[in-house]
Amino acid sequence: GDGRPARPRWQDWATAIPVLAVAYCLAYVIWKASGPRDDMFTHVVARLVFLPLNAGTALLAWRASRRHRDDPKTRRALSLITWAFLCVMVGNIVSFYVGMVMDGDPGSSWINIFYFPFYPLFVLGLLSFPLTRRVEHESRKFLLDAAAVLTGGGTSIWFLVLRPTTQMQHLTPLASAIALACPLGDILLLWGVVAFVMRRPASSRGGARTWFVTGLTLYTVSDLANDLEFLNGGWFGLTSTDVIYLAAYCVLMVALERFWWPSPADVRDEPQASDVQPFSALPYVAAAFVYGLLLVVAAREWPSALSLLSLGAMLTTVFVVLRQLEAVRENTRLSTERAARENESRFRALVQHSTDVIMIVGPDAVIRFLSPSVTRIFGYRAEELVGRRIMDVLHHESVENAATLLASAASQPGATAPATWRVRHRDGRMLDVETVGTNLLDEPTVRGIVLNTRDVSERKALEQQLTHQAFHDPLTGLANRVLFLDRVSHARSLVQRHDQMLAVLFIDLDGFKTINDSLGHAAGDRLLAVIATRLLGCVRTSDTVARLGGDEFALLVEDATDEAATAAVAERIAASVRHPLLIDGKEVFMTASIGIATANEDGSAADLLRNADMAMYVAKSKGKARWERFEPGMHAKALERLDLEAELRRALDHGGEFVLLYQPIVQLQTGEVKGVEALVRWMHPQRGMLTPVQFIPLAEETGLIVPLGLWVLREACRQAQVWEQ
Repeated sequence: GDGRPARPRWQDWATAIPVLAVAYCLAYVIWKASGPRDDMFTHVVARLVFLPLNAGTALLAWRASRRHRDDPKTRRALSLITWAFLCVMVGNIVSFYVGMVMDGDPGSSWINIFYFPFYPLFVLGLLSFPLTRRVEHESRKFLLDAAAVLTGGGTSIWFLVLRPTTQMQHLTPLASAIALACPLGDILLLWGVVAFVMRRPASSRGGARTWFVTGLTLYTVSDLANDLEFLNGGWFGLTSTDVIYLAAYCVLMVALERFWWPSPADVRDEPQASDVQPFSALPYVAAAFVYGLLLVVAAREWPSALSLLSLGAMLTTVFVVLRQLEAVRENTRLSTERAARENESRFRALVQHSTDVIMIVGPDAVIRFLSPSVTRIFGYRAEELVGRRIMDVLHHESVENAATLLASAASQPGATAPATWRVRHRDGRMLDVETVGTNLLDEPTVRGIVLNTRDVSERKALEQQLTHQAFHDPLTGLANRVLFLDRVSHARSLVQRHDQMLAVLFIDLDGFKTINDSLGHAAGDRLLAVIATRLLGCVRTSDTVARLGGDEFALLVEDATDEAATAAVAERIAASVRHPLLIDGKEVFMTASIGIATANEDGSAADLLRNADMAMYVAKSKGKARWERFEPGMHAKALERLDLEAELRRALDHGGEFVLLYQPIVQLQTGEVKGVEALVRWMHPQRGMLTPVQFIPLAEETGLIVPLGLWVLREACRQAQVWEQ
């Protein structure tokens, strides 16, 4: 969408045009320099030599304008420059026709009107480029610099071209007007160049603009020189300015080709109103040129009074300028020194009041500088540590990390990744610190590795606290479910590698709900804390005790020797829980139901915990206050129980699967039927007739006995009403 072609630059046809133009100009100059010629062919070639250059320059300017679709200012500028060179080409064509076909004098002919639009079009093109809008004081500087350049350049053009033109007596009025119009156009062109150069964006460097200004300057110089040649020798004949013209066209073509292929230096920056005007040597060049002309005039008139005054004025001006330059240089030096002192003071204030410890060490780890904050953070005075190795105040576990950081900092520029060390405080305690090293060995004022160190002890303590809270039960301090499953997973990986056995015990307190209901939840929490302490006393330090939630605990026994050992652990836990507890002045007795699951094969930690949970429920179903070992059949029964519960809920929701059987109640003495007992049966679609013993206990555990009892009551009442009728 930006107009850039897909082909590489060296394959683009426009890139070859400047190269061909240079070869074309060199061939022409060599041909002309090979010997003087004054025949018709030579005059024809001299008239036509610039037409290909006019056409090539216009073509490149038009093509470059198409490249800048997203930059309307540059696009408009290049379009105006295209029309400017087309006017020159038309003027050359008409000049050839008048001079060679009609045998007229193009220099004093009306055909020069085709050349004159070149100047305003080119100036408008220069002013259409993106130029910076200066702030007020910078605008005044620009106006003064521009005035100096235009005054110097205009004076030089007046002296060299305009003044001799007005003194020519043999020129016709039309020829004089034409001879005066061209230098005035060059002055206009000079004004455009000044604005283009001095109002460029401050970030603009080199690139197409530099080539463009160079080519335009050569073109203006050759144009003025051509006017002088015309005054001295007439229009016909090869002039020495042709070489400058040819060079100007070659440079302009290179510039326009670069506008089509911009380099990073050519990329346009959006001008800002606050841009500072960059330094330009144009005013000084203009002044030097004018003084050079004045020196020439003074030498011609020597030793007249005016020449002596001119020489004195020039010398005085030179001395004043040199004095001003020296003053500017001194001001610059003083400003630099003042800025350096301010930066030094600012740096000293920042270092002295910094919350970090800033130290400079050499590659040998010897401390060369310490900021005063070392006393506030580590308790040492700076002079106590300067000259010592940094390892002397580090914990022995941090020495290797410190050596690694210093080696990394010394081997590469820039800052290192943060490293955590432990530093010995003056009072003996250890502090956690975070250090970043920066390599400034090549900095003359530092010549060392700068270490920025801050105390992160509080952050480390908070991280440890948050980590502990994330993996431990807040009430008992035991591991929580997440940490317990992680420990079990790690233990299972060891079991698989070393062919060992581990055991998981699932512990549930019997009747804990009664404690909460009678004594309150606070008493229940104190009871759980006591039970947790007792569980820890029943196991080894290598085992893991966890609270899974509520009154449920779990125990991981690693490298269990055999089933008898795990049974012994379960017995110890049961005996410890049975021991009376004193809660709020009341003696409380508790028991526990325990499930045991062992593993030495594949299976996840969650599967092992689930198996222990199943075994615990079996222990509860057999009367509580006992332990049971998991057997594979328990899983099948659990799944069956789960399926049966789902089917029971479905049967109660849809109805039609339950029936009542009525058993008579008979008076034995008389044989009279005194009543009937309603007995529910479940006509299961797949299992057949199910007796109450097969589903009533499940209904009581799940709470489904309530809706089932209501159905039985309604159905029995309905049947009694039927019998009465």
